[in-house]
Amino acid sequence: GKEAVIKITGSSKNLDVFKKHIEYITRDYELPLYDNDGNKYEGKDEIKDYIDMYNFDNAIPDYDKTLNKERREVLNFIFSMKEHHTTPKDKLMEAVIKSVKEKYPDNPACFSFHGDTDNPHIHCDLKIQDINGKRIDVKIADLHKLRQDYAKNLRDLLLYHLPLQPLH
Repeated sequence: GKEAVIKITGSSKNLDVFKKHIEYITRDYELPLYDNDGNKYEGKDEIKDYIDMYNFDNAIPDYDKTLNKERREVLNFIFSMKEHHTTPKDKLMEAVIKSVKEKYPDNPACFSFHGDTDNPHIHCDLKIQDINGKRIDVKIADLHKLRQDYAKNLRDLLLYHLPLQPLH
């Protein structure tokens, strides 16, 4: 059956690494990038402007300022679903954004959909420092809860948009 899957795939410790990861998840700016309000950024210029907005507080330092004191600034997640063939990508994106926003409402996040693989998935870059300057520490229990919420949000979105079957 369908199973929601979330994995932490890495992190960015400085702005240069974060920018490279955005290049990767947008396939060199060819794929759109979404923020945690569902706004869509397309093309190199819009996505680069979004990166500046994402790092409005300069919480993600430049590489030269991180020498000898690097710490994780952005967590990289992948959200996917087994038996995904019947799941519309917009519903998958909506469920991911909703789940991340519910769990981390004050942490900027961005998302990109990869549908060109055997297992379509959504990349999520979650900023560790929230808009109030507080840093999160994601634990195994947090991932478990996020996965449960993601599965519930996905079920809710898919059920809500399925045509009703007549009762016999």
